[in-house]
Amino acid sequence: MRIYSLALALVLFLASCGNDDAYKAEVANLQNELKTMQEQLNLLQTEKEEEAKTQLDATGIAIVDMEKLLSEYKGYQAAERTYKAIITRYSNELQQMQKEFEQRYALIEKDAATFGEDFVKDDLVELQNFRDEIYKKDQELTEKSAQQENDMLKEVLKKINAHSKVYAQENGYQMILFTSVENGIFYANDQINITDEYIDNINAAYEAEKK
Repeated sequence: MRIYSLALALVLFLASCGNDDAYKAEVANLQNELKTMQEQLNLLQTEKEEEAKTQLDATGIAIVDMEKLLSEYKGYQAAERTYKAIITRYSNELQQMQKEFEQRYALIEKDAATFGEDFVKDDLVELQNFRDEIYKKDQELTEKSAQQENDMLKEVLKKINAHSKVYAQENGYQMILFTSVENGIFYANDQINITDEYIDNINAAYEAEKK
């Protein structure tokens, strides 16, 4: 409470004394004392927070925000780029087939107008078969895309799990929980949230592997 008493005293002091030079030195002393006490309070708060973190660390439990980890983990970013390149290739393949279908249809339509429908009867059957082929290819690539994404995530999680074991051993944790809304963990004390330092550590490990 002394810091508030000093502040009040300083206000009253200034109000009663105006700008008299005789009191400037005393005002400066009061201001310095207030500054010193504020610094001491800040130091005490820091020490209290560090003590709380130490006590929580003693539980051997830490949490990592999985959503943030995946958005900033370089290993996931690289895997995602590879996955997107594959999806783009699949999409281009389907688009090319669709373009060919449209070109063949336009040609058949032109021949039918010129030579009659009987003339293009066989071509229409072939075009129908080609349309079925496109449909099957679309299903095939959709399934392959899903499998590619699943494999990509499994590989990334495998690396994260392996790194977590090493990280936990090096830092004295018994358990590291990867949190998200989906897994049902909605609250944990911020003092045991090691997301940022964990991301820095796993990214450093990823860069070291590339060398």
